[in-house]
Amino acid sequence: MIVSLLLTMINNVADAMWVSGLGSDALAAIGIVTPIFIIIIGLGIGISAGVNSSVARFIGKGDLKQAGNSGVHGLIISIILNYINQYITIGSGFIIIICTMISAGIMAYLKPIKEENHE
Repeated sequence: MIVSLLLTMINNVADAMWVSGLGSDALAAIGIVTPIFIIIIGLGIGISAGVNSSVARFIGKGDLKQAGNSGVHGLIISIILNYINQYITIGSGFIIIICTMISAGIMAYLKPIKEENHE
């Protein structure tokens, strides 16, 4: 778990180094998205560790049916949380509230791009 978060942070540092050549606005966007990304990754790692522990305990008891049941329930919980996460961050506009709490100057970058009429 710690190694996974360490690799995620190294990835974010590499992203910041790469994007810094595009300007300060792009670098600020990386800085704003990184904490949200870490929270989502941490939630997934926590669920994975919990399901892994549950399955291991059932296998240790010799109850393979309950181990399989626990694994299936972990998969279902992960799928449900994935859809909830997508709705909260993309569908409901809650991401605008989160980004406003992190930085008030980001609102100009969160407005949707209007499509031009190509007739």
